[in-house]
Amino acid sequence: MRRAAGFLFLHGDTMLLVKRSPLIANGGTWGIPGGFVDAGETFTAGAKREVVEETGRLPRHRLLDVCRQRYPDVEHMTFVARVDRPYEPKLDWESTHARWVPLSELGDLQLHPRLYDTLGSSCFQKALEG
Repeated sequence: MRRAAGFLFLHGDTMLLVKRSPLIANGGTWGIPGGFVDAGETFTAGAKREVVEETGRLPRHRLLDVCRQRYPDVEHMTFVARVDRPYEPKLDWESTHARWVPLSELGDLQLHPRLYDTLGSSCFQKALEG
């Protein structure tokens, strides 16, 4: 089974989202920085590597919770974290845009299908309260 991981960064009532390039799976959807974990790599190391690759750096953050989802083809871990201040990502080829989106506006965007699962999870709801 493949493994994937990413960071869901929160600042106030906003969340960092990146719009996926049309060149990759689920292109045109908004998601969190993340991707597949390499062989021999931990979920944590993979998530950190993917954030640096996709946004240019790993911001200082406070981890709130880790949400785990299993699908037939992949096991996914989302590290939900809060940052002190929003930052402007330096995007790589996998994303076309990035923005800090108010949580109240998430319904206006076409989100990555698996992000819907994370947002609806008790883990994410608990992290929002923490």
